[in-house]
Amino acid sequence: MGYLQYLDQPPAYSKKETSLSLWTDASWGGEHEQSTSGYLVKCFSNVVAWGSRRQKVVALSKCAAEYVALVDGMQLLACLHILLEPLVGHLPMSINCDNKAAILNAEDNLSKKQQKYLNKAFYFVNDFVRQFNVKLNWMPTIDQGANILTKVLGSVKVAKARGALY
Repeated sequence: MGYLQYLDQPPAYSKKETSLSLWTDASWGGEHEQSTSGYLVKCFSNVVAWGSRRQKVVALSKCAAEYVALVDGMQLLACLHILLEPLVGHLPMSINCDNKAAILNAEDNLSKKQQKYLNKAFYFVNDFVRQFNVKLNWMPTIDQGANILTKVLGSVKVAKARGALY
């Protein structure tokens, strides 16, 4: 009987942040001349997903590499949002990226002509930002949580990036 009373009551837990947040980063060119995407997803301040992989398309600029990383991370963010919304209600979402040009492209309807080779990615990101009212934030590279997933870092930067994970 005690179990049923426990389940009947709303959860009483402490949460620092009541949102889904995505951290994306990319290394342009990289070791094998292919860019690498990295993403990190936090839900209620806890890391719930992360990943790193070589990009399938050739990025012609740092902005394009960061944009592809945004797409990779946003696909996972969309899945988590669909999964969690029926359970916890509306969850505000934020995205943290260290490239201002990629953020401007994601928020701007006019820049699609400049990024023609990323057409599908552009429309996905742009629609996602508008449909879910996602807040895009610029984050300095040194504070970027996903930085550890895309490039080789020194011990001081690894310690700082590890601290951003918690």
